[in-house]
Order: sequence, then C-alpha cells, then structure tokens
Amino acid sequence: MLSLIEVTCPHCGAQGQIIMPPMDAVIVGPCPECLGMVMIFCGKALPLDNDIMRQGTADAKKQHLMDVISGFIRERVDRLVNGALEDEFNPESFPDPLSNEAQHDHQEARPQGSKTIALHSPITPQEMDRFVKQELQRIDDRDYFKSIFGT
Repeated sequence: MLSLIEVTCPHCGAQGQIIMPPMDAVIVGPCPECLGMVMIFCGKALPLDNDIMRQGTADAKKQHLMDVISGFIRERVDRLVNGALEDEFNPESFPDPLSNEAQHDHQEARPQGSKTIALHSPITPQEMDRFVKQELQRIDDRDYFKSIFGT
C-alpha cells in the first residue's frame, strides 16, 4: 500500500497530498496553485527562490538548494539540542515519571550509557485544522488507515 503525505505550499498555503517519496529523495517543482518553486525534502515543503530556480546558473541553483537543505537541517538539530538541554536541566519539562517497576524494566532494556531524547513540538493550529477537517474524517476508510498505520 502506498503511503500519502500532506504537504503545504510555503508560499501560498495550498495543501495537497503526494505519494511518500523515498527517504533520500529531493523533489523540486512548482506549486500547482501559485507556481512558486518548492522543494520536498524529508516530507516537508520548503520554499525556493523562483528567480534563482528558473533563471539562475547551475551553480547558483545548486548553492541555493544546499542553503535551503542546510537551513532545514540546522533548525532541526537546534531543536534537538535545545530540547535535550532543556529536558536535562528543567525537571518540570519531563512527563509524569513511570512507575518504579516500569522504570526499572525500561532502564534494563536500554544499552549502558544511552540516553533517550524526546523532541517537544507543539501542535500548530494548521495541523489541528487539517487533522479535524481531513484526516479524522477518513479514519474509518480502511485503505487510508492502512496507508498511515500499516497493517
């Protein structure tokens, strides 16, 4: 079964679904609504500069794509590191502790010296709206359910 992902144009906000590309794919093309150039990378639609992508030299296009990907990765790494540091030094940011028994089992299963890092990212109003208006309505659709949650 093919999995679909929801993408939102970073230029105009138009939403659509595409078949999930391979993990190492980089897709570049125009938004069907506003024709702004977009790159799909790691399941996210990232904005591209139309002038560079349509009229720039090959080197300028390559540099622009690398800059956009680098910015995307930098932001994710910053969130990971800042979130980890926040959790490490702010006990209030931890969820309720596990029971002693569950905590003991969890620690035994973890390799020595390893650390679990959870990213904290609040649900945006747009994500909630999309979930209620689109995804929740399709939860009883067997094929849609399987495409999201597997068999």
